[in-house]
Amino acid sequence: MRVHCGATAAALTATAVLTLSACGGGGGGGSDTIDGDSANTASPTATAASPTASASAEPTAPPVTQDPNLALPGDLKLVFDWPAPTGHAEAAALGNAANFMRSIAHGIVKRNVNEPLVAQYAQPGGSAAAYARTQIGQAVDGGWTETGTDRFYRPTVKVTSAKTAATVGFCDFQGKVYGKDVRSGKLLGTAVTDSSYVYFTIVMAKFPAGADLWQAVSVDAKAKATQCKE
Repeated sequence: MRVHCGATAAALTATAVLTLSACGGGGGGGSDTIDGDSANTASPTATAASPTASASAEPTAPPVTQDPNLALPGDLKLVFDWPAPTGHAEAAALGNAANFMRSIAHGIVKRNVNEPLVAQYAQPGGSAAAYARTQIGQAVDGGWTETGTDRFYRPTVKVTSAKTAATVGFCDFQGKVYGKDVRSGKLLGTAVTDSSYVYFTIVMAKFPAGADLWQAVSVDAKAKATQCKE
């Protein structure tokens, strides 16, 4: 059982608004657009996180790895089941979106509503930061932590032409990650239902002083995302 299942943060912000097809590849023939790129209003690039994606003009980027400060207990695993995109900006945005999700899990297991690592991967004062505090706060107030395996997959990444904003989308199967009562150790909500499938859309913004640091600006979490079933 995850708080993410039933929670939806504020709508995508005006700095990088995007309509994103749920759980599909990044190169489909939809009408996806990103608005608010004041530096350049040309059409954004769209990249599926696939090793066969066409090469960009910039060097191939190594994946942004897990922040070692976000280590989790041995009984809790967050699995990001995807290869890194070939574009540098796309890889950085997707990798930091994963670290944002890890920072929420880290705050839950540390039982710290003001988890400092959230501030590294979420824009201070933004709705994504508020979303993270809400998720952590509900776990703390409810007296539970997390255990099991949370799997994220089928990513899409859309970056503005100026490469300063991106929208990342991915599926989340929560059927094998559970709430665990802190005092009794009892598992909560172990049944797999349609609510075990969630689709996340996260707007990311490039941190000006860090070449590869992108921060979450806003989060939209759609529960019962049955299109994510495999």
